[in-house]
Amino acid sequence: MFSYLKRTIANGWTIFRTRLGVSLLATLTVFLVTLALWSALTVNFAIDRGLAYAQSKLDFSIYFKTDAARDDITKLQAILETFPKIDRVTLVGKEQAFAQFQTESGKNPVLGAALRELKINPLTDYLVVRASEPQVYAEVASYLESSPYRSIIEFFTYAENQQVIKRFIAVSQRIRLVVAGLIAAVAAFGAMVMFNAIVLTIYAQREEIEILRLIGASGFFVRAPFLIFATIVTILGCALGTAVFVIMLHQLSPIIAAALPEGNLERHLAGRFLPLGSLLGLFLLAVNSISTWISLHRYLKT
Repeated sequence: MFSYLKRTIANGWTIFRTRLGVSLLATLTVFLVTLALWSALTVNFAIDRGLAYAQSKLDFSIYFKTDAARDDITKLQAILETFPKIDRVTLVGKEQAFAQFQTESGKNPVLGAALRELKINPLTDYLVVRASEPQVYAEVASYLESSPYRSIIEFFTYAENQQVIKRFIAVSQRIRLVVAGLIAAVAAFGAMVMFNAIVLTIYAQREEIEILRLIGASGFFVRAPFLIFATIVTILGCALGTAVFVIMLHQLSPIIAAALPEGNLERHLAGRFLPLGSLLGLFLLAVNSISTWISLHRYLKT
């Protein structure tokens, strides 16, 4: 069994070595596909960080009437905190809001003078709602419109932020579809190149294949070296692509860190490099093996 495996691997390596042009073309393709897939994962992470940062800047503010009781406001706060995917609900009292407004307007002398002339606090209590997903804000707005607390609410900012939130959701969905489509297209391209590489190799090896048939070699014995050839191409191309990606990532890391509002890309990938690299390698190996088997089944009738 071991000698059979050793001979099969040797035959696969012989195909790779003797058909160097086709081998290098197939390896280059796997190399480029690997770079593209790693780049797609990088773009996906950057999108996640960018969207998370944009989402963190979105909020939902509920402003109350001046005569609203603080107990009623805290009760509504407790209810909203029970909503799924609500991160936090912060109560900002009118005193705190006025102090913040004074601090922020300190650089404007005209506004500062106007504030000093005020004898009363014109601001009101309000709640700031932060959710992990922007779709939740629509549920909160729907609840507020029909809740018993609607009578103490002056207004809330969902109407102002609604279009921004809708665009946010639409853009994030489109970007994810583009990334998924890119991965599918790259995988299909790699499979097509591998398919054609195996067909060319079969054509170049037709005399050797006929000799194997004449001496009674089994179909699997004829096919196995081509599967080994595909495996060698995949391992070399994936390893080279990953190595080049790591070098590029290290060199571009300062630029990427400055561009991303949150998150360290190199640290993020370093913590997941082994599982991601293993999955990527297995994915490419599976795609190339299936493509190889299809081409063998179609063009190698044995």
